[in-house]
Parts: sequence; C-alpha cells; structure tokens
Amino acid sequence: MKLYRYVVLNKKGQEQQGSIEAADRHSAGKTLRNQGLYVLEVNDANPALSLTLSQTVELGQIGTALKDLLPVSATQKVFFFRQIALMLRAGLSLTEALKAVRDLMSGKFKKTVNAMLDEIQAGERFSTAIARQGRLFPEMAAHMIRSAEASGQLNEVMSRVADHMELKAKLKREVLATLFYPGITMLLAMGMFYFLVTGVIPKFAKFFENNNKPIPPQTQSLLDVSAFFTQWGGYIMLGIALAIGAILYAYSRPRGRFLIDRILLKVPLIGSIISLGAMSQATWSLSMLLRSGLPLVDSLNIVKQVATNRVIATAFHQAAEAVLRGRDLGSSLKSPYITPLVQQLASVGERSGGLDQVMQEAGRFYHQMLESKNKLLGSLIEPVAILVIGGMVAYVYIAFFKAIFAISGG
Repeated sequence: MKLYRYVVLNKKGQEQQGSIEAADRHSAGKTLRNQGLYVLEVNDANPALSLTLSQTVELGQIGTALKDLLPVSATQKVFFFRQIALMLRAGLSLTEALKAVRDLMSGKFKKTVNAMLDEIQAGERFSTAIARQGRLFPEMAAHMIRSAEASGQLNEVMSRVADHMELKAKLKREVLATLFYPGITMLLAMGMFYFLVTGVIPKFAKFFENNNKPIPPQTQSLLDVSAFFTQWGGYIMLGIALAIGAILYAYSRPRGRFLIDRILLKVPLIGSIISLGAMSQATWSLSMLLRSGLPLVDSLNIVKQVATNRVIATAFHQAAEAVLRGRDLGSSLKSPYITPLVQQLASVGERSGGLDQVMQEAGRFYHQMLESKNKLLGSLIEPVAILVIGGMVAYVYIAFFKAIFAISGG
C-alpha cells in the first residue's frame, strides 16, 4: 500500500485535499469516485515525507487541538458580525445566518458560534447569548444588539459593531506601533552601549595596562564605565527585571493600574498619544451607541468599559453620574483627562439634537490627529536613533584611536 495525495470536488462543488492509502493511483481514484467525489488530481506522496493514514489523522487531531487553544482574533470577530449583517439583509433568519457563519469558522470560534446557536434555538435572545461569552465580545456589542432586537434593526447594528471593533483594533495597532518604535530604538541603543562597555573595551584594557604612557581622558572614561558595568552589570539587570516585575504586578491590581495610567498620561509624548487614541475610541463608541438607541447614561457607562486607560474611564463614569443627577453633558464631561474640544462638541451636539453625528466627527478628527502624530514621531525617531547609536560608536572609536596614538607616539 502506498500513500497518495488527492484534490477532489465534493457534492457541493467545494475543493478538498487530502491523502489516501491504495495499491496504485487507479485504485485510489476509484475509491474516491465511489465516495461520490469528483477527482481532479491524484499524485504519489513524497516517500521521504509520506505518512500513514493513521498518522495523518493524529496530526489533524493535534492541529485541531492547537487551533482550539489559540485566542479568537479581532479579524475573526469582525468577519463574524459582517457576515451576520450581510445574511440578515439577504433575508435569512438569525438561526440560518448563524448556521451559515458557523460553517465558515474553525477552531475555538466555531465552537462558540455553535454554542450561541444552541442557546438561541432553545429560546434565548441573541444579545443574551453574546453576553454569556464573557470577554470574547465587547460589552457594548450585547447592549447594542439588545437595543436592536427591540427596534428591529439588527442587521444595521451588526455592521456598526463590526465597524467599531475594526476601528478599535486599528487604533490599538497604531498606538502600539507608535510606542513600540521608540521603545525598540532605546533598547537597541542600550544593548549596543552595554555590548561596547562590557565586550569590546575590556579587550583593549589589558593592552593599555602594559604601557606606562598616560591614557587620554576619553579612553579612561570608557575604561571606568566598563569596569563599573563589569562589576555591577548583573545587579543592574536584576534590579531592572525586579522593577519590571513590580510594575506588571501593580498594573494587574486596580489601584496600581489607575496610578500607572495616570502617570502615563503625564509623560510628554506618550501621554498625548494615549489621550488621542482614547478620545477617538470614546467619541466613536458614544456615537454608535446613541445611534443604536441606547440612553445617554447607559452609553457613557459602556464607554467607560471601552476606555483602556482607567483614569479616562473613571472620567466618563463620573460624567454618567453627573448626567443622571440632571446636569448637561458638556459640563458633566469637564475633567482634566477629557479634552476641552470633546466637552465643547458635546455641548453643541446636545443643544442641536445631533449628538451622535457630532461625536462621530470628533472620532474622525482625533483619529486623523493620531495618524499625523504617528507620522511625525516616525520621521523624528529615525534621525535621533542614528545620532544616539552612531554617537556612542563614534565616541568609542575616537577614544580607542586617541589611546593608540598616545601610546605609539611616545
């Protein structure tokens, strides 16, 4: 028996690939045709890489298990909501749409969709099934869907949820990319400096020790720094590791995260990037929630959950409480952590009755500002990195050659 790889079309006209054990290619094709498949191609498997059928099944099971362990990506969630919206507009019922989407999914998310389908067929509402998935879907999705179930605009809300999740993922990528570049640059600069003072300079120190000539100040300063890091470098690295561990532990606690988030907002460049991203996300979310029919107080409380920075989230929570007490939205949003422009636009939108439209425009404005700052930062980081890293290397070379000239010239 030999292993053959095949390409066939099933009864639905879908292309399938796999492997089969048979005496020869003719027998393999016959077996596939007897299963109701239309054979497109049957080829010998590479003998050096051939697997038995049982091994192929085992590998398939391992692959399925690995897929189940992988987290559900934002792209999968956006695709899910967009497909549901498309199928609802095409006239399918919710259960039919879920069945169709389930067949397009794989891994953990396919099981999740199947579980929601079972709940809905048992009489549960779609919003309840979404809410029971915990952190898999954003909290605002369940609220928007619950409102849509009452108004009959489920397909429109599905598209809005997909837009929101797509924008949120994009903002997150842009903020992380903006902060990631300077962080990596600083790590490279520190790594280069550490390599020079602990790996390169000590090799020249022995050479200089055998000469009685005076060493230039630049060279001596490098030797002193090298000796310091050689003696204390391990302790310094341990201290940095402990400090990072302490920060991560504090960030996992509510009070610690609040304090760290407040400190980050005060850092000159990082704080402005975080604030722009948070304002864009918050105003865009508020716009979509209001368009979906949710009350203003509920919308503000959901925005509080959307905001990743706890300080800004607390500011929106306080605004919701102020509105509940009867204050207007503009004055309720007065906080050092909510930009004055958002406060003014909220007042204008509330007076004109077009708050959702005004907040949407504010979201676009802050998104454009964030993109502009990203481009500006990217254009500034590269020359700064060249100057810092190149300056360190140049200083080492100057110090080294001055020492060589001092020794050879005497």
